[in-house]
Amino acid sequence: KTLILLLHPSVNPLVYGYSTVKKAYVLLNEYFKTLYIEELINKNPMDNVEMIKKANFLSSQGKEFLPECEMVIVFTKEEIEKFKKEACSTYSNGKRKYKQAGAYILMLNTGIRPGEALALKNSDIDLENKRMYIHKTLKEVNKREETKKTKGRIAKLGKTKTKTSKRTVPLNNTAIKMIKELRNESYFGKETPLICDEKGNYTNPVNFRKRF
Repeated sequence: KTLILLLHPSVNPLVYGYSTVKKAYVLLNEYFKTLYIEELINKNPMDNVEMIKKANFLSSQGKEFLPECEMVIVFTKEEIEKFKKEACSTYSNGKRKYKQAGAYILMLNTGIRPGEALALKNSDIDLENKRMYIHKTLKEVNKREETKKTKGRIAKLGKTKTKTSKRTVPLNNTAIKMIKELRNESYFGKETPLICDEKGNYTNPVNFRKRF
C-alpha cells in the first residue's frame, strides 16, 4: 500500500520516513531488474533514478541529520544514582517495588544490551572467575503461521547484533551482587534464563522495557 502511495503522482515522497522511501526504492529496483533479466522490458527505468542522500532527505523535511555516534545519550553520575535508588526502592514492608530490579543495575555495571541481558542463561555466568559470556540476544519478532504474518509479536532467541558482540564481559562486585539477587528472586536451574518470568521462561522484552 505504501509503495502504491509513493508512486502516485500527487504524493510527495518526502512526507514519508527515509527508511520507508529507501525500501520502496530497493523494491522497485529489484522488480524492474527482474523484468529486464527476463527480457520483458528493454531497460530498467530505475537505472536513471538515484536515491537521495539521507542528510539531504532529512534537511528537506526541516530535520537535522546527525550520525548515530553523535546521538548517543549517556546518564550522568547523578542520574545513575537516582535510577539506582528508584530501581531498588521498597514498600514500607521491605518488599521491592519493581521486579528484576537487579537486571537494570547489572546492565549499568556491564554495558550489555537489554536483549543480551534477557538472553543470558545461568550457565553463561562464571562467578568464580568473575565473568559472563555474551553470545545470544532476545528479540521481538512478528508472529507467523508458515509464511504469513499474523497479529501480535513474540520473543525469539537469536544471534547478537554483530559478530564482535560475542564477548566475555568482566563482572565487578556490584554486578555479582545483582546476579545473586536475581537468582534469589527466581532460579529454575543452570540452563534457564537469569532474568526469567514466574515460570522460568525468558522475560518478554515488552514487559522488561515497560518496567524500565
